[in-house]
Amino acid sequence: MTIIGIYGYGPTTDQFWLNNPSNKQITEIALRTGGRTYSLNQKRSAINHLFRVARGRCDEPLLLFGYSLGACQILDIARILTRVLPTRPPLYLIGIDPVCLIGELIVPKGVTRYTCWYQENGGGRTLRKLASLRFSTLDGTPFRGPGGKSIKVTDDPQTKLPVSHAAMPFFVREQAVAEITQLAGDPEK
Repeated sequence: MTIIGIYGYGPTTDQFWLNNPSNKQITEIALRTGGRTYSLNQKRSAINHLFRVARGRCDEPLLLFGYSLGACQILDIARILTRVLPTRPPLYLIGIDPVCLIGELIVPKGVTRYTCWYQENGGGRTLRKLASLRFSTLDGTPFRGPGGKSIKVTDDPQTKLPVSHAAMPFFVREQAVAEITQLAGDPEK
C-alpha cells in the first residue's frame, strides 16, 4: 500500500510551519505507517508520485491522509485520480479536521472507503495567538458521501476539555495510525 500524507497550512520549508506541532503529528503518522508526507504547495509532486505507483502496480491500494487544509487537498487529489486513471486501485482517505471555508466536502465516487475526524470547538489557543480571528474560530468540516464515516470529536476523555483544531492531530494520531495499519494489513475489516 502506498501511503501519502498532506500537511496543514504552510509550506514545510518555512521554519515555523515545519516546527508546527500539529504538522509534526502528521509526519509521525507517516513515519509509523511507512508513508510519505507532502506540503500543500507540493500537490503536483504528490499526484505524480501516486500516478507512478498506480501505473506500475494498478492493484496496489493507495491511502491519502491529511490534516486541516491538507485534508481538503486529499479530496482534490482523489477527484483527479478517480477521473484520470483508467484502472483504479483501491483508494482510501483519512481526514483529520478538514477545514472547508465554502461549501461541503464531498468524497468523489470511486473512493473505496474514508474516515474523517472533525471538531466544532474552534481553533484553540494556539491559533488565536498565531493567526487572525477568522482562522482562530475555525471548526472542522465532515466529509460527506457513501462509503465512509465522519466522526465528530467533542471532548478529550482524559482532560474533559474541548478538542480544538490545533489539538486534533494529537487527539486522533493513535486512531489514525491504527486505521492506516489495519487498512494496510486487511482492508476488509
